[in-house]
Amino acid sequence: MAGKGFQATIPIDFANLYSPGSKTYNGANKSAEIAAATADVQCKYETNYFGVMYSLVVKYQQAAIESHAMELDALSKENSTVLAKANDVIAHG
Repeated sequence: MAGKGFQATIPIDFANLYSPGSKTYNGANKSAEIAAATADVQCKYETNYFGVMYSLVVKYQQAAIESHAMELDALSKENSTVLAKANDVIAHG
């Protein structure tokens, strides 16, 4: 975003300055808000922010699945048992 004329030590500072939900937002400068939002989105695309975040989420989810594989397997078996009983009731009234 620095290439677009915006400077902030911490990226969240932009949200604090330009977002309606922030404590310092006053709504006085719509053109600055639009410029900041546009620069933010362009920066995210230029740096592959969305791809990086997607990869991180996938890695954390895979790690969680692997570390809880036994619990997930047990839950799957319980669900299969319940579904088998439900199907039996449906089939035989």
